[in-house]
Amino acid sequence: MLLIQTRINELPSKLFLIDTGAFSDTISPAAAREVTKVRGDSNIQVKGLKWSGKERVYCRHLTLTFSHFRQPARDMVALTRQE
Repeated sequence: MLLIQTRINELPSKLFLIDTGAFSDTISPAAAREVTKVRGDSNIQVKGLKWSGKERVYCRHLTLTFSHFRQPARDMVALTRQE
C-alpha cells in the first residue's frame, strides 16, 4: 500500500491510499460528494476486512490525478468504513 497526494477533478490534493490488491477503485462518499453527483445503491455487494459499510453509492464522472498521470473514472464505488 502507498499513501500519495492525489487530486480529484480540480480540487486541492487529498491523501489517497493506493492498494494494489484491491478489487477496484473506491472512494469515500464525502470525498465523492465534493466533486460529483452520487447515487445510492443498496445492491452493491462488497465484503472484506471492515469494508461492508453502511453507505454504498456510485459516483458519476471524476478524474484522479497522481503526479502527471490522469485517470478518468466513471461509476466508481464509494464506501464508508465500518468501525
